[in-house]
Amino acid sequence: KLDMLLDTREEEINFEEAASWLEDEMANYLNKLNENNPDRWLHPRPTFHIGEKSFAFKVSNRNWSKAIGATSALYFFLSYHYGLLALTKQEKCNYPGLLIIDFAPELPNTEKNITYNESYVIEPFVALCASSEVPMQVIITGNAFQTVQGVNVISMSSTWE
Repeated sequence: KLDMLLDTREEEINFEEAASWLEDEMANYLNKLNENNPDRWLHPRPTFHIGEKSFAFKVSNRNWSKAIGATSALYFFLSYHYGLLALTKQEKCNYPGLLIIDFAPELPNTEKNITYNESYVIEPFVALCASSEVPMQVIITGNAFQTVQGVNVISMSSTWE
């Protein structure tokens, strides 16, 4: 009986629609990054193809990992997490509304002549959570969140060794 129910539910899955939702939200994140600096994401929007047994992300019709450099890969990964978190708002999606990211001790300085600051990469997450009617929680660790507004910051005075 359970197998029949699962077979019926699997037939109802619209993979193209699900891929489109994730693509749109990833593009939303990348567009938000580019609002203050249009040189951050210089690539076409990522595409996502999902099927019953496989999935693939592409940038410029190439495997994403071969199409972009290190800084763009950071943006790509964060856009993926943003996209998944944003799916919490979709009634048809069963995403928990929780995201935990532990940044490396140092990220590459991608801004010219600006004090090292990771804040701009997390500000879209803050805005997403603030605008969502569905509860979401984002926990991000890092050492250079200098100007983020509307968040709970817990500063650590000593390092663990």
